[in-house]
Amino acid sequence: MKYLLIFIVLYIFSASGQLNECYNKKSCSECISSSPKCTWCADKIYQFGEKKYFQRCNYMEEHLEQKCQNISSPNSKAQVKKALPLQGETRVSPQKIHLKLRPGQSVDVKVNVKTPVDFPVDLYYLMDLSESMGDDLVQIQDIGELLATQMKSVTSNFRLGFGGFVDKPVNPFTFVREDELSVRREDARKKVTGKMAQNTFSYKNYLSLTEDAKQFENVLKNDVNISFNVDEPEGSLDALVQVMACKDQIGWRDKKKARRIIIITTDATFHFSGDGIIGGFVKPNDGQCYTKDGWYSGWDKFDYPSLSQIRKMMIDNQMVPIFATTGNTDLYQQVAAYFGDASGAVAQKLKNDSSNVVPLIKEAYEKIAKLVSIKSNAPNGIDVNFKVKCKADGDLKDGSLCDNIELGDEVIFKAEISASDCNIAKNSR
Repeated sequence: MKYLLIFIVLYIFSASGQLNECYNKKSCSECISSSPKCTWCADKIYQFGEKKYFQRCNYMEEHLEQKCQNISSPNSKAQVKKALPLQGETRVSPQKIHLKLRPGQSVDVKVNVKTPVDFPVDLYYLMDLSESMGDDLVQIQDIGELLATQMKSVTSNFRLGFGGFVDKPVNPFTFVREDELSVRREDARKKVTGKMAQNTFSYKNYLSLTEDAKQFENVLKNDVNISFNVDEPEGSLDALVQVMACKDQIGWRDKKKARRIIIITTDATFHFSGDGIIGGFVKPNDGQCYTKDGWYSGWDKFDYPSLSQIRKMMIDNQMVPIFATTGNTDLYQQVAAYFGDASGAVAQKLKNDSSNVVPLIKEAYEKIAKLVSIKSNAPNGIDVNFKVKCKADGDLKDGSLCDNIELGDEVIFKAEISASDCNIAKNSR
């Protein structure tokens, strides 16, 4: 015998015959949050017969037809609380907006951004000090004042700092026996006239950011020595984390007060997350500062960082990397592309002796300075989509970035903001 099983599904429809998503909501909050189409009737008596009640959560047209007198249907809205004009140090307007968001109903906010003229610059020069970079070290000893002079055309407030890196000073990354070390020190010394060679080290901050370009040159001539290691990849990512994380030691100004740039000069590839295992370092890099008295002391505690970790730190701290390389330029161009436009990353090829480093830095800075972008740090449950108008006579288009904007020009962004889940948003603030 065969049985026919029939499922009967009961739907609640509105008077128009459409499925009504508003029915059976127990409170005004639940009703309003369920859909921008749902409205709440707050009448004390809302019925059409003895013990026959209308649905309090319903479409607006249903409530009007049923003669509801007190209908609650709040709309999303944005109220500007502070909007200083774009002059002086004020680069973004408005500065404060109060939002009331109803789930599923967006609100538009206009944001004006002005590219700053004569904006302060902090530039930290992070150099590969392995043996193959010896001629580069000699070449850049006199660039401090030249670089400061060149940068005066774009800013009158310029500071320089210097740091060096090689790699973790353990096998298999470098030599560890004293007989090997003495031979390598002598070989390295011969390649760099007038310089002593030092054993392998991970990272050292030789000079915190300063306006004294002459001090930059003195440090390079008197304090910085070449070093060596075994394998081709270097520990540049270890050094980058310390440069970004050790804000007080490096002397970075607040990201709202200065443009922060790190130039990385190298001819080699880099170690990344997972490589440290062969040296016995399995603990993931935590992105914190472990530089004491100029030296990175955490090299023997952590693995190398990942590129995604570096990218996040760069964007969060608004520190722009310029990869200036005498070798492996294609690789670093791929890295810059991975970091994305939001990071401002640039990769350029250096001459073998770094003799073109000053015009390269200026060119890269001018490109960075003409880049305007905006991003959202809204909590989970809040969605933000941007449109942008890059030129005064241009059209509004999807996106959050403009390039090649002249200094002093204004860019207009439109943010479409909506709440997908108010409860999640409240809990993630």
